[in-house]
Amino acid sequence: GLRSFYVYRAQSEASYVPENVNVADLAGVLWYLHHEVVPATPRKYHIDRIRRFRLTMRATRELWNVHHSDFSPFFAYDGGRCTTPGCGDFYHQYGYVVGCQFVPLREGAYISDHQTTIACDPGTEQCRSPLWYSLPGPCPTMGLHQHDLKGNRVTLDVNLGKTADCLARSPGGRCRAPGPPTGAPDCTYTVESAGEILLDELAGIEDYNHFWNVSYIECLRAVQDQKRAGPCVRNSEYSGELDRGIGNSFWDGRLDSARCRARIAAAEALFERRHPAPALERPLCDFDMIYKDELTWPVNHTGGVPSSWWAQRV
Repeated sequence: GLRSFYVYRAQSEASYVPENVNVADLAGVLWYLHHEVVPATPRKYHIDRIRRFRLTMRATRELWNVHHSDFSPFFAYDGGRCTTPGCGDFYHQYGYVVGCQFVPLREGAYISDHQTTIACDPGTEQCRSPLWYSLPGPCPTMGLHQHDLKGNRVTLDVNLGKTADCLARSPGGRCRAPGPPTGAPDCTYTVESAGEILLDELAGIEDYNHFWNVSYIECLRAVQDQKRAGPCVRNSEYSGELDRGIGNSFWDGRLDSARCRARIAAAEALFERRHPAPALERPLCDFDMIYKDELTWPVNHTGGVPSSWWAQRV
């Protein structure tokens, strides 16, 4: 059926349509920030905000007929390209369906207050794991490679690595026509912007450049002028080695579930303050598994939305 819920993405100020990307629930985006972004000084990829989107989705009937699930498996995206082996074969079989997966709690204790996945022993914390999603866009199997992505990702055009034929024949799942997703192979989801919060405000940092950079230079000068004693220590939002920040405590304790819960609550409260929005459902990540040889089975179109895509798919 039709599902509508919020997803989140850690981004720089660069703005683009979220397709051929991974997004997450709020716990999942905080997990990602804690692992990949705030341990770097300055922050990785110039990421400075969490963007929220309202994702409305409907799986293809072709997927439902085999798996009875709203979601496909999760596929990783980087540089506008699906980097998980086999994603092209899966989309070829079922259309461009939104995927999901849970994130392991042993690497960050961002436990949700509700069940998020069926891939768990009932009643365990794993059933409330953070979630990541995949949003297939045009020509998901082609795009930029790792060596193209070095340096500043803010200005990259991820369509540079895609051919015109691939873009035409592999439109992706984001609906181009108005209205809710139909569940056609090329209209499985829509995304609408629903506000953003800045990491500086979330962590209580007034001026990020002063925090990590200028304050250190000011200290060195003060020591040189004998206005204060050294040594000078560069501030850091979070150090994985120390499991705490230097000059800031917001991200302290990556495996401390109470602290992780407080960070989720702080992000929720900041969104509520900056961009009040109605509560939406939080669907379960319900994909089970890829069965042996299933991608060689004839496609079961029973109840499916008729589409010319099936005849010309890549």
